[in-house]
Amino acid sequence: MKKYALTSDKGDSDFWGFAHAAEGLFTPLPGEEGARRVHLAGCLPQGALQRCVDHVGSRRAVAGNAWFELLDGDGATMGSYFVNEVTVIDVKPSAGGAGLVDLTVTRWCENPLPGAERPWELIRTGHLNHTGMWHELAPKDRLTWLSVALWSREYQRQGKPDAPAGQVFTAAGARPLRLPCAGTPQPRLGRGWQSACPSAIASSCCSTSYWRSSRNEV
Repeated sequence: MKKYALTSDKGDSDFWGFAHAAEGLFTPLPGEEGARRVHLAGCLPQGALQRCVDHVGSRRAVAGNAWFELLDGDGATMGSYFVNEVTVIDVKPSAGGAGLVDLTVTRWCENPLPGAERPWELIRTGHLNHTGMWHELAPKDRLTWLSVALWSREYQRQGKPDAPAGQVFTAAGARPLRLPCAGTPQPRLGRGWQSACPSAIASSCCSTSYWRSSRNEV
């Protein structure tokens, strides 16, 4: 299954290819919070990414900036992260099929928070389907959960009208929503979003169905 896609920030016409798996996207390198080393399994490189495959170890191995897209089971984009300075550092034949390769790339992106792979997988498999799944999470993990809710909001709201302007949502006192804020890096959001602090993430996402403890209650 194609779970991920890379497209140049220069436009959809410069498509870089699909990947069946991506290990390391949500794991910051030690001492470098925004740095990632990602292993893309079952990849068929195209465009600028393909041109870099033959130049590992040189400056020409830098493909540039891109949108890293997370796909559902039908290949639709659930959400995307902007990634900087994608650089190919290793290429190997893939066991995923003829003509495919496994790429190891470095990139810079602070937005994919540690632990976010779980809620993304729940969305992909359709298992994010009842309320209260976040109740037992620690504050830091709730922030991660909320970030995925924000980046997937457009996908989640397909075919559903937005809540009327001015509608009030009442927080349930039995389940206070505590989030880290002071000293937390402000994430740069995906396509079409502006910068927001964790409190803004909460206000943007609490209307999504899987955050409701009851009707109009989050």
